[in-house]
Amino acid sequence: MMELKVSGKDSVGRGLEEQIAAAISASSYRWRTAPAIAKEIKADAKNVSEVLRSSTSFVRAKKPNEKGQALYTTFDRYRKETPFVERLLGAAANTVIQ
Repeated sequence: MMELKVSGKDSVGRGLEEQIAAAISASSYRWRTAPAIAKEIKADAKNVSEVLRSSTSFVRAKKPNEKGQALYTTFDRYRKETPFVERLLGAAANTVIQ
């Protein structure tokens, strides 16, 4: 099992955070679940979830998917693809609106 280090680096030397960001960026979906990302990058789902929750590079949607799983995207993708009004409403409510 891969050990999650504080720096977010995996045993191969490439940062797990960078792998996650690349998977989200390459996806046709704006929002992704941690298990889907973990499967794609062949990483432990718990480690992926931890990085998604702890990093400021990712945004969590207010609403989960239909299975109740949290949805994430990169901060940059959220800023670029989410309409300004939605971001403004989210900022006013101190949350992300999906």
